[in-house]
Amino acid sequence: MDTAKEWENYLFNLKDGDLPFLNDEKFTGLIKTIIDVLSIQTTVGKFNIDEKSKELGSNFLDTDLSYGYIYGFCDAISRSSKYTGVKEIFVIWTNVVRHLTKVTNNVKEFSPYFSLIQTKFIKDKKSEFYKGCEVGGRDAVDWLKSGESVLGLLILLETHKFKKK
Repeated sequence: MDTAKEWENYLFNLKDGDLPFLNDEKFTGLIKTIIDVLSIQTTVGKFNIDEKSKELGSNFLDTDLSYGYIYGFCDAISRSSKYTGVKEIFVIWTNVVRHLTKVTNNVKEFSPYFSLIQTKFIKDKKSEFYKGCEVGGRDAVDWLKSGESVLGLLILLETHKFKKK
């Protein structure tokens, strides 16, 4: 698929039958593990996240930088499993974002944004999303190797210079 609109239509029209892995306990366990690791980061950094959110005027966890970090983390973890397809990463990423940000309960509402990820953000090395994605992927690899908690999202929060909207 070449355009964001094609991706959006594809993702929005997915049915449960297209996603047989949804009923796999290992898949749901993978999502839960990622949520647990990233929830630790957000709990440890709650004060910093709240302060940056006040400064930005919106939830820091609902920024391109944070979404990129989560995407990179989820992608690296899913690549270490058997769940490596675009449908799988879409479901993993949306569930983790929904859990951390509580922005929506409907996975399909992420279709337009995920379409931009697949067609624009991944290719734009200067974007906040891409920068977050790089750090998230590295943190996931480090976490897989050591099993210890990672705090890259909080380091990004403290070091990144946000553009004012």
